[in-house]
Amino acid sequence: MKCGDSVKGKRLVHQLRFLIINNSYKRGRYIKKKHIFYSCGENVSFQPRKVPLYGELISIGDNVVIASDTCFCTHDGINSVFSRAGTTVHEKVGCIKVGNNCFIGAGATLMYDICIGDNCIVAAGAVVIRDVPSGSIVGGVPAKVIGKTEDLVKKYKSNHRVVVYNESIDHESTTWFWNEFYKKRK
Repeated sequence: MKCGDSVKGKRLVHQLRFLIINNSYKRGRYIKKKHIFYSCGENVSFQPRKVPLYGELISIGDNVVIASDTCFCTHDGINSVFSRAGTTVHEKVGCIKVGNNCFIGAGATLMYDICIGDNCIVAAGAVVIRDVPSGSIVGGVPAKVIGKTEDLVKKYKSNHRVVVYNESIDHESTTWFWNEFYKKRK
């Protein structure tokens, strides 16, 4: 077995394990324990079910939530298109660093050679192609700063308190939400 085959085999084992680990925090601990990423902090929730290629080029800080379908793109792959056409070009490959206390929304794409600072939020569906300053909220394609994390925290503190039991919301909160929903539409 060649070295590349051994790496592919390991990645396949990790991929299968990701499919059967149903808890995102357990998946984060598995990433850390098996050294799938260059580094992985404490209290990491990793919801994607796909093991990124070149995981050793990814660093995740402490207290990070990575929502489902997030794509860590450590390479671009365009080289194969040119190579098949007869022009040899090198694959672009780079690191991705996510700081502490970050939330990466569902379906976000993090491209190579980017650093997401501490206390950041990446909106669902955003495509991050450049560094994100600490304390920022980014969204869009390509992602741009759309706010500050501290402002969002203030807004959340003023929201209605929701009581959640076993992934369901109590009746009183449900009624409150529907009343607020319809008030906004009058």
